[in-house]
Amino acid sequence: MIRLENVSKVYHTAKGDLHALKEVTLDIAAGEFVAVCGPSGCGKSTLLSLIGGLAKPTAGRIEVAGQEISHLPPGPLAHFRGSHIGFVFQMFHLLPYLDVLHNVLVCAPTQVAETGARERAEQLLVQFGLQDRLTHRPGQLSAGERQRVAMARALLHEPALLLADEPTGNLDPQSAEALLDLLGDFRGAGGTILLVTHDARAGERADRVVRLRSGQLDLTDAPPQGISGS
Repeated sequence: MIRLENVSKVYHTAKGDLHALKEVTLDIAAGEFVAVCGPSGCGKSTLLSLIGGLAKPTAGRIEVAGQEISHLPPGPLAHFRGSHIGFVFQMFHLLPYLDVLHNVLVCAPTQVAETGARERAEQLLVQFGLQDRLTHRPGQLSAGERQRVAMARALLHEPALLLADEPTGNLDPQSAEALLDLLGDFRGAGGTILLVTHDARAGERADRVVRLRSGQLDLTDAPPQGISGS
């Protein structure tokens, strides 16, 4: 599902070059749940951005779902991303002036009746226990409810790959467990997950933990334990 070959990312700043990733090579199989951990500033979010096509690598090759995305033009890249990849973020990124249903539909085609997007959005929200919140705005929801809305938005187009950046970071333990259960359901249905986390509970749900330090990769196939202090 994901293949990185000698991928590097350099940010050019006024203080000099910042090497966020250094020649990272990584393979993630379809249907695998992989957690990424490491200290702040080690390149975790940069890795997710590159795999999600939100940024371009300085060097190396990135393949997702059989498509080489490193050099795709913006239009085809946006289409590929919308068709194959879902994103869940720590800060939810919901639009405060839209209700729950339309926050899920925000990236859907305008012909929602023809595409069935509205029906699928409603089904997801019912599945996630939000059937009584469809007309509520984000400010009227708990953090856990907002993250479930974000999860529904990410799954609207039935992506093969879900990229999650600290999705439990702003949640209480009960809400975090509920969100991890939803991730588990997605994986159980055949989806692939790449999760950036400092949460040991999230790491324990993964098949494998990938550790990053100073932009470089350290793979371990041992059971994912004790990642909170990584």
